[in-house]
Amino acid sequence: EAGTYVRGTAQLINGYARVQLPEHFSLVTNDKGLTVQITPLGKCNGLYVENKTSKEIVVRELLSGTSNVKFDYMANGIRKGYENHQVIRTKSITSN
Repeated sequence: EAGTYVRGTAQLINGYARVQLPEHFSLVTNDKGLTVQITPLGKCNGLYVENKTSKEIVVRELLSGTSNVKFDYMANGIRKGYENHQVIRTKSITSN
């Protein structure tokens, strides 16, 4: 696929974080097919992605947690205009 990605580190405040993604990511990334991975960098009840778009991700702590843990994130998407792009194509052989 013609993929895009953005990554970084953010922090919960009382169990909640709204991470604004850079404008260049949203300009070239389709919201459909977006995936987000998050990794907590400290002790917490676990994290989940409540909402995701090419402009922002919303992360919350499980079990109504209220920690201020930092976390790494990576958002992967598909480049706008290439949603149906096929990487492998049938090779045509022509004879001389």
